[in-house]
Amino acid sequence: MIRKFGVEIKWGSILAVIVLIWYYVEKALGYHDDRALYQPVFNFLVMLPMFVIYVMALRERREDTPGGQFPWLKAFVSSFIVTIVLALWQFAVQYILHNVISPNLLSNLKAARQTATHDAVVSDTLYTLEVAVREGIFGYISMGVLVGAIAALVVRRSVKSK
Repeated sequence: MIRKFGVEIKWGSILAVIVLIWYYVEKALGYHDDRALYQPVFNFLVMLPMFVIYVMALRERREDTPGGQFPWLKAFVSSFIVTIVLALWQFAVQYILHNVISPNLLSNLKAARQTATHDAVVSDTLYTLEVAVREGIFGYISMGVLVGAIAALVVRRSVKSK
């Protein structure tokens, strides 16, 4: 199985590292502290490097495909497997984010939300580690499906019939 999906596992793991680097950049730019309210918007921009990584992954998979055919569906399935690998890494990514990179992130997000909306109940419900892990998994699955579908359009290749 590792041999069959080796390319996808490799690139999904690389994406997990890219996400960790992205979180570190967010922290360095203040999006985990005084700009915490804008962190979700800035985090959305991670789709740009994700797109580049997905294209690189699909190009490698395309080169490994015998016969030169790499239709959109095959490319999309490959990108979906990369997405699943990334989602599986989210437990570790979220642990590192909340315990190493930015231990105060959740409390800063709660405080920023409470300041903006004056709603402590919603803030206490939204900004827990459990919710952060769930959002990490499902958020990166939805982003991965979208970015992977677009990358599959870019990388696809069909052999013309004679």
